[in-house]
Amino acid sequence: MTESIRQYAGDSRGRWEGDTLVVETTHFNDHAFIRNFNSNLSQALQVVERSEGPMFEYACHEGNYGLTNMLAGSHTQERADGNR
Repeated sequence: MTESIRQYAGDSRGRWEGDTLVVETTHFNDHAFIRNFNSNLSQALQVVERSEGPMFEYACHEGNYGLTNMLAGSHTQERADGNR
């Protein structure tokens, strides 16, 4: 992606560091919305996320009633394991 093209969600690139997925996002535009980010946006903004544990595909799950059951089962297991 070129420096002149900026998107609301930025431009994300992922890589693996051992068993951890690391996603770096850059090239945000000045209208981006980033949950829990309360600072000024600038073209220099870079977000780095490290994901551990089970991962689910990020996709539209509208009407996917099975997802509700998957998450409920996962939360029940976490409580049983004392993680909550």
